[in-house]
Amino acid sequence: MARLGIASLIQKLTIQWAATRLGPREQQVLKLLVDGLSYKEIAGELGITSNTVGTYVRRIYEKLHVRSRREIVVFYKGRAESAAGG
Repeated sequence: MARLGIASLIQKLTIQWAATRLGPREQQVLKLLVDGLSYKEIAGELGITSNTVGTYVRRIYEKLHVRSRREIVVFYKGRAESAAGG
């Protein structure tokens, strides 16, 4: 039981730390990815090219140590829960 609590705490701290590594534009792209927008839609929303969106996504993957959009969603939901104190 105590191990689960410690693991959960470590995960929350890791999420908070990783989130601080993202720049403002990366955070915008992250939110839009989680909202389900395509690269083309994100590009239109932010006034950038789809290639630039791809560059931001690659940086996000590297910084958050994820390999898929699904993992990004899990990361983002964990971050939101952490910020809410849950």
